[in-house]
Amino acid sequence: MDEKVTDKEEIAETASEYKDDNISVVVDRQPGCRTKLDIFVTPKATLAAYKKAIKSINKEVSLPGFRKGKAPEAMIVKNYSKYVDQEWKDILVQTAFKEAIALAKVYPFNEESIQKPKINQFSKEEGANITIEFESAPQVPDIDTKGIKLTQVKRKEVSEEEIVDSMDNLRLHHATWEVKDRPVKEGDFVDVNIEDMDHPERFICKDSRFEVSERKMGSWMYKLVIGKNVGDAVEGLSERSPDLDPETEFKPTNCKITIKSIQTAALPDVDDELAKKTGVSSVEELKERMVANLNNQADEEVKEKLREQVEEALLEKYPFDIPSSLRDKEMKDRLEKARSEMLDANKSEEEISKRLEELQHELSKQADRAFQLFFIARKVANENDISITQEEIVKELMMQLYSRGSNINPSMEPDEARNKAYFTLLSQKVKDYLIDHAEIK
Repeated sequence: MDEKVTDKEEIAETASEYKDDNISVVVDRQPGCRTKLDIFVTPKATLAAYKKAIKSINKEVSLPGFRKGKAPEAMIVKNYSKYVDQEWKDILVQTAFKEAIALAKVYPFNEESIQKPKINQFSKEEGANITIEFESAPQVPDIDTKGIKLTQVKRKEVSEEEIVDSMDNLRLHHATWEVKDRPVKEGDFVDVNIEDMDHPERFICKDSRFEVSERKMGSWMYKLVIGKNVGDAVEGLSERSPDLDPETEFKPTNCKITIKSIQTAALPDVDDELAKKTGVSSVEELKERMVANLNNQADEEVKEKLREQVEEALLEKYPFDIPSSLRDKEMKDRLEKARSEMLDANKSEEEISKRLEELQHELSKQADRAFQLFFIARKVANENDISITQEEIVKELMMQLYSRGSNINPSMEPDEARNKAYFTLLSQKVKDYLIDHAEIK
């Protein structure tokens, strides 16, 4: 019945050993959260499992002259040895596995990942040796919420030009539009698709409206679209906007711009009538609200840059592995999305296959990053009583559904959309909590 036991000395350096009175377990952690437990059960605990197996079988069978559960153990073993041995194995595995994961504090990520246990040895005299492999939950490090160091972000002041632009945007919202069948001219508005030529699956924007002026759309884009007609597609290299924060990294992009429509706008006057359409009674009150909104946006931009710093600090200081199954599923979803976007862009199968192969490494890193931040956020939230209410989730869902570029759309399953909204809120709250406790210089 005995088989050769795996030599403990052959266990990899990645292993750790834990012991109690009943078992010793060697935990070998591998990339992708693959985990192997080599469990060594003491003879005493193995014998206890054997006795328990006999009692279990005794309760299920009947022998002449004895009620169920009352037959002598020797008779049960003699008549039902095969069933006793199988029950013994089952009890050994279940008991040893439960005790091992509690002792080592390493838990399966899901039941599907648990492979069939291998019983290398079991006997009443020498004990048992069992090997069980599974995908474990990620080992998220302890986060020092007061140990994060951030760089102070300078808040920009609201300019008169921004106030004018904000008023113009409001007027455009209430404008009367007229479609034009002629080449693009200064002062027109064009609806365009802008495609990243280096990443065929990625549209920088779709059906987005731009005012045709060098200040509003940038001189590089202005030069490309001026004089063009609906249906024309032009290519060029994007340039850094003078308004872009000097600290913000910029990389020129090879763009393809397709003109979808050309329109002109008749703008309403800035008067109390326009103000009333926005829910205020006068132009003065309207301007006050605009300035307040712009100041709120400036504050939020500072907060968002600090959140980005928090993300980078967490990922650098607290690296840990992600379950392969989680990464693989996310990779599959992202590749399917990229494929769908390239099909929409009329790319050939050859182009799609080549690009998907190129995307593998990049998307794997993105998936790891997203899941690491999720597990860190969940750990910090649990340890610091940070919670999300149902009301907050509903509000976030409504806002995301009507936001351009949102990662939530009406075609999603309700649970998926809710989970995305929940994580967005949780991540933001945790990062803001860490900002409040960080050292900012």
